[in-house]
Amino acid sequence: GSEDGRYRIFDAFGAILLESSPQMSAITSVSWSPKGDKFMVGLMGSLLLCNEYGQVQSKFSSNEGNYQLQWTADASRVLGLHGDGGIIQANVVGSEKEWNGFKIRQIGCCL
Repeated sequence: GSEDGRYRIFDAFGAILLESSPQMSAITSVSWSPKGDKFMVGLMGSLLLCNEYGQVQSKFSSNEGNYQLQWTADASRVLGLHGDGGIIQANVVGSEKEWNGFKIRQIGCCL
């Protein structure tokens, strides 16, 4: 996490490769996808999906707070657990799966 509202990407030697602009609140969690090509940032009341370069690809806002984040093994979904016991599930649009000679890509989501 980060109290100054910025998330950072470091190299193996501890040098900063990227520092985000300040967000609306403190960073409470960061979780890389299993493939390492994207990561989620948890803030008080928001989740950010970022690409490997730290650019925000999507933002989810809610009235909930502090998130603990966990990716599925195939990086198609992220679960967010927040302080009052609530759970959210985010589907990553653009996720691809291959099965039995078929390639499937999630292009959107509906309720």
